[in-house]
Amino acid sequence: MFAIMYGYTSRMVALPMKDNPHLLTEEHVILALEHLWNWNLDIDEHFYKDMVPILKDYCKASDRETYRVVATTLRVCGRMKVKEDDLFKICTDKMLKEHLWRYFTIEELINVLWGLGEADY
Repeated sequence: MFAIMYGYTSRMVALPMKDNPHLLTEEHVILALEHLWNWNLDIDEHFYKDMVPILKDYCKASDRETYRVVATTLRVCGRMKVKEDDLFKICTDKMLKEHLWRYFTIEELINVLWGLGEADY
């Protein structure tokens, strides 16, 4: 999924994920979020229309083996001021009610809390 790494708009990052859901792994989802954050790409309607449903599905399905999707989603989406209450609810429920926070490293937990502190939901 090199197409994710070379996207310079949120549309270019979201479309390969939307078009190839059968090829996606948790690492691709994390890579896409990190790419959006690191390159300070704008969050537009393509992010909300194409990428948020994928994030919701991966966060709902996450467990102790794939907790990094939840951690990265909370950290990156919080810092980028993503306005998607359902996504944050799914992720925080996974983290708190299903106790995924137990598998976070201290650094990940601090970054997640930092992201949640900056979130606009």
